[in-house]
Amino acid sequence: MEKQEERKSSLLDGWNAPPNIVTFSRIVLVVIFLALYVMAGAWGTKNTTMRWVAAIIFIIAACTDKLDGWMARKYNQVTELGKLMDPIADKLLTCGTLIVAAIFNEFGNAVLGWVVTALFLIREIGITIMRFFVIDTGGKVIAASQAGKYKTLCQCIGLAMLMLPMWSLADGMNTTPLWMTVYYTITYALIYLALILCLYSGGEYLVNTFGGRKKTAKSAAVLRYCEANHFKIAAAESLTGGLLADAFVRIPGASKVFLGSAVTYDIRAKAKILGVNADLLAREGAVHPEVARQMAAGTAQLYRQTEDGDCVIGLATTGVAGPGPDGDKPAGLVYIGCSLPCGFNGIRARQTAAYELRLKGDREAVRHETVQCILEKLRTLSALSQE
Repeated sequence: MEKQEERKSSLLDGWNAPPNIVTFSRIVLVVIFLALYVMAGAWGTKNTTMRWVAAIIFIIAACTDKLDGWMARKYNQVTELGKLMDPIADKLLTCGTLIVAAIFNEFGNAVLGWVVTALFLIREIGITIMRFFVIDTGGKVIAASQAGKYKTLCQCIGLAMLMLPMWSLADGMNTTPLWMTVYYTITYALIYLALILCLYSGGEYLVNTFGGRKKTAKSAAVLRYCEANHFKIAAAESLTGGLLADAFVRIPGASKVFLGSAVTYDIRAKAKILGVNADLLAREGAVHPEVARQMAAGTAQLYRQTEDGDCVIGLATTGVAGPGPDGDKPAGLVYIGCSLPCGFNGIRARQTAAYELRLKGDREAVRHETVQCILEKLRTLSALSQE
């Protein structure tokens, strides 16, 4: 079991999965598109037909981005290679288009065009290097965030509109028609919106990358402490939905300490599996300090093994991840529960407590920060923070 747990998966696992083949095909389309784009000249003035063909290929290549992602999720063929190559294929398409558009001065202003292109390139190339860095140091590829996906959508629509030589439909007119002015205004607005989302999602990626490493360091320290002092850990998760368990099991040898996690998202599951008082849940709902306490105590009891005695640390998470409030409870209101056995940092009897958190950010940020907070709380309670 330990050997299986410590096996490091290869980046090339599942390289020939159908979703990955679609991704590789998109890269081939990108090369063909860029060749046609350059040969057609600025705005397609050298060969308007070639520009139309290039625009259609761009749209097809952009659409396949959704296709490979859908296939990977539907047929359970999500791979680390796919998570890496998918955004790289997107960057080849969009960054290549931006560079050629800037060279052809298709942004209306040469200086502004190169500034926009440079900002896109700095973010995209920097994040790609970060992805390789994460893999090289043994981490998992962090998939694109929601903001990153919106960025790609706005960017692809905006660039597709820029690629279409709509000016040719008004060729020969003495004045620029209103519809063309509106068309290109929307085009540039989408590209600038994509730039804003691009920079924002880049910041998210940096936070998640280095935050994830900080989380790994905390969980590794907790596991070492518990192994040295013969404690076990069990979790009961609601809003974190398995993230707390993941923080532990990503550490080689975690099975020596970590017993498991009960993901009890439903209120009835909290009562049936963890023994949380049903009347309390009906009266207060799932987001309440006493619920967190009972979840922590319940999971410690659930995973207790007779041969080990009362040595299980119970951890629990419950709260409102967002994006909106849950009744009168605002997004970001979280309770974490800790049930500590006798002997933990010198205590003489089991102690169970709940702690309130008021977190900021979107849904994913709240969920990840909850894990950070409960790990830090456990470090503090075990005096690990003084090491």
